Amino acid sequence: MQLADDANNYDEFVQDWADYVIKRFSKKEFNRQRNEYYPLLGRHTKLEPAYIHRNPTNIVVQWKMHCEKTVEPVLLVNVFTEINGEIKIHACTFFN
Repeated sequence: MQLADDANNYDEFVQDWADYVIKRFSKKEFNRQRNEYYPLLGRHTKLEPAYIHRNPTNIVVQWKMHCEKTVEPVLLVNVFTEINGEIKIHACTFFN
């Protein structure tokens, strides 16, 4: 996955990112989070990358996530950590 290429195609980047996360995010964890957050937010209608930061131990990605049940977008924060050569979601939270 690349953050940008010569075409600078936003839709392609977002799809690449989604495919990347799907491969590394378990169905059990997805269902746990969905059961907890869906009643509060509804489904997300748009996801915009807002900030990416990399340091020696992890990568922090912040997203503006627009949802059915919120007027303003919520801030979704993912922290990814490399463990044994694989990228794992270390933490995930949102701020409303």
